[in-house]
Amino acid sequence: LLVNAVAMWASPRYAWYIYRLLDEIHRQEREEMENKLEAKDKSIQKRIPRSVPKGKEKNYKYMIYTEEMENEEDKDMVMLHLVRRNNKSFYDLAKIYKSDRNWFYRENLPISMTPNEDVKQIVQDTLPQTHYDIKGCTILTFKEDLPLLKEKITEYFDNFKQVE
Repeated sequence: LLVNAVAMWASPRYAWYIYRLLDEIHRQEREEMENKLEAKDKSIQKRIPRSVPKGKEKNYKYMIYTEEMENEEDKDMVMLHLVRRNNKSFYDLAKIYKSDRNWFYRENLPISMTPNEDVKQIVQDTLPQTHYDIKGCTILTFKEDLPLLKEKITEYFDNFKQVE
């Protein structure tokens, strides 16, 4: 630092005074930066709990509904649609929920639950590979496999409720 070099040239006592003055300025700057970082960390921590509003932790519904195949050669098969929705956005499925197409339904599920992936895994573990076809959130399977699948899926959701 030029100021420090000039102070050392002028006198050792003046250099010591300048050294302490510069040290104090740097300490204050470091303290200000640490306070800013702490404030940012606190604001981030305040936002984390807000990502799931209070009282809405278990605000999800899950439904699997069936769709009969229209082709004559596929009459023995059924399409299962996996749907997980927030309570508010579930209204567009109300007609299906009240109809006979509603094959499986659960409510008050936590936001952190990922039932679609788990249901797909149950299908893969339960049925032979030639008995199903999974594409996105739909599963094409034989009607004869539905009772076994329903039993396994119900068992999965019952066990999940017990773990909570």
